[in-house]
This record gives sequence, C-alpha cells and structure tokens, in this order.
Amino acid sequence: MTGSVMLIFDCTVDPGDLAPDLAYEVLQIHLCCADRECRARSRAERTLTALGRPRPTGH
Repeated sequence: MTGSVMLIFDCTVDPGDLAPDLAYEVLQIHLCCADRECRARSRAERTLTALGRPRPTGH
C-alpha cells in the first residue's frame, strides 16, 4: 500500500487508474506542476475529464 500511495507524490510516474476522489487529491498536490511535465497531474486530469467532472482550479 505504501508504494502505491507514494506514486501520487512523484511527478515522474504515472500512478495509473485513479478513483475520482483520489484524482482530485492528486490535482491539489500537483497544482503548481507544469501540465506537460507532471505525469501524476496529467493522469488525474484525464481521469476527471473522462468522467465529465470539472477539474479544480485551486483559486
């Protein structure tokens, strides 16, 4: 479990499938990351877009 949790903090690793609540959390963690450079943020955004949910803006 610890290894999979650590994946959401690592920008260089795609964390794989995310539940919607976890996708929101990942976006909050990686809010300041560049979209194209952060694999965790990209995965979270794709997850929420596929579900038709708005992504948080953080503002």
